[in-house]
Amino acid sequence: MKKLLGLLVAIPLIAWANPEVEAEAEAPPPAPAPQKKAAAPYTLPFHLRPISASNVVRLDNVLALHDGTGDSAKVPNGQKGMKEVSILNAGYTFAQDFGILARIGVTNNFPDKDAHPNAKNGYALTNGLLFFTYTPKFMDGDLRTAFYLGATAPIGSGGGNNGDIAARATNAGSMMVRSAMDNALFAVNDVAVIPGVDIAYVAHGLTLQLELTYLEIMRVRGEGGNSNQTDVVKRNLVAGLFVGYSIIPQLSAGVELRYQRWLKPPHGIRDAGDSDHPNYSQTTQDIYDTRIQNMTVALGLRGNFKIGEKTFFRPAISYAMGIMGEIADQKYHLIQVDLPFAL
Repeated sequence: MKKLLGLLVAIPLIAWANPEVEAEAEAPPPAPAPQKKAAAPYTLPFHLRPISASNVVRLDNVLALHDGTGDSAKVPNGQKGMKEVSILNAGYTFAQDFGILARIGVTNNFPDKDAHPNAKNGYALTNGLLFFTYTPKFMDGDLRTAFYLGATAPIGSGGGNNGDIAARATNAGSMMVRSAMDNALFAVNDVAVIPGVDIAYVAHGLTLQLELTYLEIMRVRGEGGNSNQTDVVKRNLVAGLFVGYSIIPQLSAGVELRYQRWLKPPHGIRDAGDSDHPNYSQTTQDIYDTRIQNMTVALGLRGNFKIGEKTFFRPAISYAMGIMGEIADQKYHLIQVDLPFAL
């Protein structure tokens, strides 16, 4: 009992003699270091460019059913059948927020033999395209931007003064398959310089992305021979709006609005709207109004599956239709199957 009483008396004396010990005992534990905010899930658009630079391999396929043979069509000599464009994309990040994106494709044309008994199937290689990308992020990652500067290589089938006429026609006829968003790929006699910008808000499972691209398309071959391309320079503007929502981590849905307008159109379009041209009429004016711009709307689903430590597979399927311009006039229905692998 004496030892217990002595201990009770000694404890406050020890605490009084060592105040720092008591302070340490009463001090709250240190606060944990703040954790970095996890990036919100980003829904990859269907035709618009990705908002971030990454290592990626992507096979983008579009199947188009079209019928421009009806009496209501304003563009003459409308065709009926099926077309297909497959584009291989490859992206590589060589520094933080900096990367390159390359693409090249093949086109196929399968005319309806009942509507066009003498028509033959067509096949062609597109031009190549290389983009340099810069993709900084703002607002703690919620607001993302991407700046692109690209150029095409005129290696497409049918180019030159004496290129294959059928291959050149197959390429030219494939522009609407890509909703008129990638016209430079099919201009086989031209080099295109392509600056563009994307901006996206990504938060709470929502992706809202805007895109604006300018194309300066310049002839470098095909000024004579069976090509006889009179257009030295063409100018094109394309824009898009994408809204996506992540339903669950493995599945998202999206709607995409695409718009294209010629700022300096090919002479075939330009002459149709020239009131001073000797062949001008209300019919040619209708052709001009139809071909000067195009608008398309698409909707679809995209998956998001982790198949390796750093590899994701993000397949998508979408349907699009024209609501303005030649793509609507020729009754295009577009089915896209997109197979990207992020590495």
